[in-house]
Amino acid sequence: MRVPSFFIVMLVPALATCLARAGSGAETLAVHVVGLDYPRQAHMAAVQGTVELEIAIRGDGTVGTIKTLSGNGLLAGAASETLKTWRFSPCADPDGACRYLMTLHFVLKGGPLDISQCKTKFAFDSPGVITVESQFAKAIFD
Repeated sequence: MRVPSFFIVMLVPALATCLARAGSGAETLAVHVVGLDYPRQAHMAAVQGTVELEIAIRGDGTVGTIKTLSGNGLLAGAASETLKTWRFSPCADPDGACRYLMTLHFVLKGGPLDISQCKTKFAFDSPGVITVESQFAKAIFD
């Protein structure tokens, strides 16, 4: 199910914006979500692809460490920086180090447009899977 990003704030508690805990089947819910922007450098270079991350959630629901398991560095870096601002339901692990897997698909479709006209949309496809989509950008010549 793809959900337009403008619905995210209202639907977060009820939507499958959860992450499956690595190796356990336990889940956590995202309670504060900040939109993901397509990274400008990746956008201009027409970089697309899938990024897989392992996210450590602390006992208070804040994001601890984020480990890139696979994917382009430009895409993974931008995703990690944004995910650090998200908040989740508290980790129930006594050590406070619950680890969750997240997959992000970065896709460029349509265009090319001036970079200032390229809008980014993101959608939760399923628990722990997000698609970040924008348009191809025109090359800049001096």
